[in-house]
Amino acid sequence: GTLQPRKNQLAAIKAALLLRKAGKDVTVHLIGYHDLHTEYAKAVRDYVAEQGLENHVVFHGFVSRPEHFYRNCDVLLISALDESMPQTMLQAMASGVAVISPSVGGVSELIKHRYSGLIARGNSPEELANAVKEFL
Repeated sequence: GTLQPRKNQLAAIKAALLLRKAGKDVTVHLIGYHDLHTEYAKAVRDYVAEQGLENHVVFHGFVSRPEHFYRNCDVLLISALDESMPQTMLQAMASGVAVISPSVGGVSELIKHRYSGLIARGNSPEELANAVKEFL
C-alpha cells in the first residue's frame, strides 16, 4: 500500500482523534510506502504533529509480512475514497481481524454488515469514528 489521497488515511487519523477525545484509547498504524505521494505524506505527518498524535499514529513504511502485523491489531479501518478489492482487507480477514470500511468497490461483496465486519456510512472522519465506536 501507499500513503496517498485516494486511500484517505488522513480521515482515519482524524477519526482516531475524535475517538481519543471521546475517551477511547486508539492507535493508528499506517503500513505502506510514504515516498510516492510526498505532498500528501507531508500533510498527514504535519497534521499528526499539529494535533499531538505522535504517540498514537505510527508510520511503519513497507511491511513485507503484513499477516504478522495484523495479528496484533483489533480492527482494520479502511478509509479509502475509491477501491476495487482492497488487498489489506483480504489479508486482515485471513488473519482473523475485523474490518471496518465504507462501501467502496468490492468491499460490500466481502463484508456482511455486523457479521463479518462493519460497513461505515461514509468515509468522513465522523462516519469512520462512529463505525469504530460501534465495533468497540
